[in-house]
Amino acid sequence: MISTLLALLAVQDPVAPAPVALPVAEVVTEAAADPAALPVVRVRPIETNSEAGMAAGHSGSAVVEVDMQPDGTRGEVLLVGSSRSDILDAEAVSLITGATLRAPERASRYRIEVVFQPYGFLEMTCRSFALQARWFQQTWPEKSVKDSTLYTASVGLMTLALMGQGGTGDTQAMLRPAREMEAIWPRLIGECERQPDRRYGQVLARLMR
Repeated sequence: MISTLLALLAVQDPVAPAPVALPVAEVVTEAAADPAALPVVRVRPIETNSEAGMAAGHSGSAVVEVDMQPDGTRGEVLLVGSSRSDILDAEAVSLITGATLRAPERASRYRIEVVFQPYGFLEMTCRSFALQARWFQQTWPEKSVKDSTLYTASVGLMTLALMGQGGTGDTQAMLRPAREMEAIWPRLIGECERQPDRRYGQVLARLMR
């Protein structure tokens, strides 16, 4: 199973931080609650990666705001929505501070979500997986494990593996990863903590047999 999985996803799984596409495009303009305040322009989320975040096991999104003038001048980039990671929050502010943003037709406040995705799933060790899984549980106790990118990716990995084995005609088999992952998740974390140098995908495939 794992060899099929590696072949299927070799060209889909990023192994290094992806470049950020800027300038970004406006989506929605919101009326400011205070008539004297600048209108808020929500900007399409920026998806990127963080090497420091990955090393610490952190992923998630931070929201920043910056005042923009028609002549291109800007105010200070401010964090208005925390990722609950000091590393990612600082990188989000730094990224937008150095980004080229399109000047608005009238003075506006840009609101930008910076999403830091985990990457390198095919090469990910159990040590890295367990670190990320535990961080999510401890940092977002109010959320389900199903809300984590790592969980969604794990379901996708196993579903693609079944497709590679010719299981596309068996709907029930294809639904197994989505149905069973939540129950397997604690065991997967535990196994990975006991075998930190193994690839997490190999442990996951064994537990899904």
